[in-house]
Amino acid sequence: MTPAELKAQRIRAKANLELLEMNLRTGKSTPDQVQEARDVLEALREHRPGAEQQAAPVPTTSSRGPERLYLPQAERQLSPHVAALAEQVKREMEGIDRQKAVLSNRLKHVPDGVPCRDLTGQILALREEWQAKGDELRYVLEHGNLPDSQEPNPEIDRAVFVESLPTDKLDLDRKIRNEKANLSKYRTRLERSETEAKKAHYRTLVAQAEGRISLMQTHFNAL
Repeated sequence: MTPAELKAQRIRAKANLELLEMNLRTGKSTPDQVQEARDVLEALREHRPGAEQQAAPVPTTSSRGPERLYLPQAERQLSPHVAALAEQVKREMEGIDRQKAVLSNRLKHVPDGVPCRDLTGQILALREEWQAKGDELRYVLEHGNLPDSQEPNPEIDRAVFVESLPTDKLDLDRKIRNEKANLSKYRTRLERSETEAKKAHYRTLVAQAEGRISLMQTHFNAL
């Protein structure tokens, strides 16, 4: 990292920390986010040009693209319809990333000590929009449609599912309890979800888990 690059990184990290501290007072950021930003700035201040270690990355200037996302393996076996939807969302993500890159480059030319909260705020907003689109892409790949689509999500095959259940009551009871634990986890994550795509994802998982539990309870009572 050259001295000029290091200086630019420090400016961006400081601006990011100031914005997060401001948002902390209104509940738009968390203490953990502020501490992480503070750690990044401290690491950059201690870094010296030419040192072997690399300065910690600054979240607001990330240039991640869709290929860096964690995506389900279903992407390898997409139908033409789902592949087209996924490609559409990826293009939208790339457009957001280009906008963020333009603003990040503009931030490099802001003199040290000059407030630039509006600029960093725009970058953070684009980053959040990019992450929301990432959730949308995962939803498309896992469920086969867009989160706001009116198309129903595929239900479990009841006959196949019941056929796969254990015939021993003890084993089935254990399976029911495990599924109830999963259901509780899905409900908690639904409550904590911040993007519409994640909410839709966990609503689907909740409905599917409830369906499996109902089938297992019925099968258990019949044994």
